[in-house]
Amino acid sequence: MASLVVGAFVVGACASGAVARQARPGLSAASTRSAGGGTELWIARYDNTAATGLAASRDGAFVVGSTTNFPSGSGFITIGYDTSTGKRLWLRRPGNPIDGFQANAVAVSPDGTRVFVTGYGEDARHPEGGIDFITVAYEAVTGKRLWRAVFTGHNDGNPHPTSLAVSLDGTKVFEATQAAPSLVSEPDIATLAYDTSTGKRLWLRRYTHASSNGDAQVAVSPDETRVFVSGMRAQTIGGRDHLTIAYSADTGATLWQRYNPGEPHWLNGGRIAVSRDGTRVAVTNPTVSGAITMSYDSATGQRLWDVPAAHGGAGIAYAPDGSSVFVSGGGVTAYEPASGVQQWANHSHPGSLLAVAPDGSRVYLTGGNGHGLVTIAYQTS
Repeated sequence: MASLVVGAFVVGACASGAVARQARPGLSAASTRSAGGGTELWIARYDNTAATGLAASRDGAFVVGSTTNFPSGSGFITIGYDTSTGKRLWLRRPGNPIDGFQANAVAVSPDGTRVFVTGYGEDARHPEGGIDFITVAYEAVTGKRLWRAVFTGHNDGNPHPTSLAVSLDGTKVFEATQAAPSLVSEPDIATLAYDTSTGKRLWLRRYTHASSNGDAQVAVSPDETRVFVSGMRAQTIGGRDHLTIAYSADTGATLWQRYNPGEPHWLNGGRIAVSRDGTRVAVTNPTVSGAITMSYDSATGQRLWDVPAAHGGAGIAYAPDGSSVFVSGGGVTAYEPASGVQQWANHSHPGSLLAVAPDGSRVYLTGGNGHGLVTIAYQTS
């Protein structure tokens, strides 16, 4: 049996004809913060690419991602990088993609054996010519495709999947997206649960008062009992509130909902994460003046703290030992989880997508503007 590949993987979108450039091992630690916290370890590049997703496995410190790179300009690829050196290990392309498919979220099973990627694209078979979203499962060692699930909803209009999360026991993968019930309707926030072995859909829930053009993000509690979704709620008099919902992981029943109307200039985007002990949920979201990061009690939905900052709103993750919550967007900032006090920050690179090594020793950051994909590793302490 082949051994598990230890590496990093990145998700993005790229023009056809892109040329991969090998990562440069041994890059100097160019930026140091707080006695080693935030030290840059390596940078890997993939030309003509914009990153759209990043994840890390428990067993191999994987960073996962994909990008479009087909002769027709359609499709996506998944790239693997060695997390010690940044060397590229493998690259995979799926067969027969839906036209214009764009991958924009990725997750890895807790045992590091499977990679899940989701995205959207036009499908001529759709009765109204809408955009369907597709979830694909790959074998992490080889990149072999295991299954593909398509959510059309018949008249769902233009769904845009934005987030994936895998239960700690590895049996379920959860997805959150904005999907309109018809081509002329405002979108709902749709949350789906799939069986990770077969791709069978287990349940689907919709929040019907979502704001148009918003994003939906999902995270699952370590005890596998709750699923948390964040997005935007439309106000009756105009404007938007930030929304966080807790669902039952088994049935999809709503447990609590919370709104944050305090910031009148919310922007699309934002991310959500659950602490390793399952007691806290943290959400970061961009605003016109920077970003706001919020923390909630996961059982009750009580807000614990919120911190406005000039950077953030693009990615969020807890350290495995619960000692930090990392926020990305114009770099990386580490906060103390109980109080929201800043521990360290490194804004020398504008990467936005974030993942944390299983042992908590490194934070991975990736981003790109369509001309090149940059992946960076930072020391956390």
